[in-house]
Amino acid sequence: MRGRKPNVAEDYYNINNTWRVGKDSLNFYLQRKGQKGEDSEGTMDTWVTVGFYQTFKQIYHELVERSIKEVSLTDMKAVNKKIQELHQLIQEAHAKGIMNREI
Repeated sequence: MRGRKPNVAEDYYNINNTWRVGKDSLNFYLQRKGQKGEDSEGTMDTWVTVGFYQTFKQIYHELVERSIKEVSLTDMKAVNKKIQELHQLIQEAHAKGIMNREI
């Protein structure tokens, strides 16, 4: 497609197997892994952009909100475990300097 960059692994920061962050000239964007698709070389992972953000802090707030909504609210242990996992991801990204990147 005209004006689009090819999907290159170095253009993204993988948060985990389901989420990754990309960057264009104006924003950071959060993507979620979708279903497998097919291209000319066989099967490939598809990624769906769920939003555009100016800072990594905004991305992590969105990630926490979306992830918590996926957990059954009847099980508070699962909710607390998910929150702890997400905070660990944020700490790891912060330690790598990811959250301090400029656009």
